[in-house]
Amino acid sequence: MDTKMPEAFAKLYEKRSLRQAAEQLYVSPQGLSRLLQNLEGELDVMLFTRTPRGMEPTAAGEHLYR
Repeated sequence: MDTKMPEAFAKLYEKRSLRQAAEQLYVSPQGLSRLLQNLEGELDVMLFTRTPRGMEPTAAGEHLYR
């Protein structure tokens, strides 16, 4: 697991916006999306769903954040 993943996941969970979280982490939105895909692949679970209003955590995402 990349050491940036936990911080990236938490920031994305708190902001619910890929762009805003990426700005605060000083990475591109594409880079953050790639980190999220890698984390979801390692855990074999979907953590967020993309909606027109932003990123919504799934039940697994809620559980991981807590």
